Amino acid sequence: MATSGTYSFETTEQVDVITEAFERIGRDPASLTSNDIDSARRSLNFMFSEWANNGPNLWAVDLMTLPLLTGQQSYTLDRSTIYITQAATRTTQGGVNNDLMVNPISRAEYLALPNKAQTAGRPTQFYLERTNPPTLKVWPVPQDNTVTLLYYRMRTQQDAGDFTNSLDAPGRLLEAIASGLAAKLAVKFAPDRAAMLTDMAVNAYRTAITEDRERVTMRFLPSLSFR
Repeated sequence: MATSGTYSFETTEQVDVITEAFERIGRDPASLTSNDIDSARRSLNFMFSEWANNGPNLWAVDLMTLPLLTGQQSYTLDRSTIYITQAATRTTQGGVNNDLMVNPISRAEYLALPNKAQTAGRPTQFYLERTNPPTLKVWPVPQDNTVTLLYYRMRTQQDAGDFTNSLDAPGRLLEAIASGLAAKLAVKFAPDRAAMLTDMAVNAYRTAITEDRERVTMRFLPSLSFR
């Protein structure tokens, strides 16, 4: 017997996830009202907000570029940015890109810098001030406009949005989403099922984030100093 040859389940619409979640709490989808749907979409958004605190979620990490300006210390980032996982500066000579890592520092370390306006060929450190929107501070500041900052950032998930939208997550997260939504709906509409569905949601999310990792060899490099 032939297989389907398709992979479209990954683009499952929000309506299907909401329908599945309501069925798990014992509700007939035909009985759902517009208030029920709004409640489910609101719960989805709260759940995605909660998941943002459990990162890094690799499906929500993307590469951003930021042209650095002469003498500028601070840059306002998009408010969807949660934090920066890695950063590097890029300079280009003769059509060849040269990327060098930039190290993160803490608020206390940034405060301790005596001259925050010090200039150099490129920044070697950055501090992410997690305000709303977040502010990125680089040090030392570039002495010309030839440096671009590349950074991987973890972002918040997109809003649930319209009823027919696909959800901002890969297909392998759909069970975790449906289970998590069912647990939140059970608290509101089926308290007798809340404990069971919460356990299912926790297990589904744990399985999802356990798989959500880079499958590479881990290397440890000792820091050696000689006196």
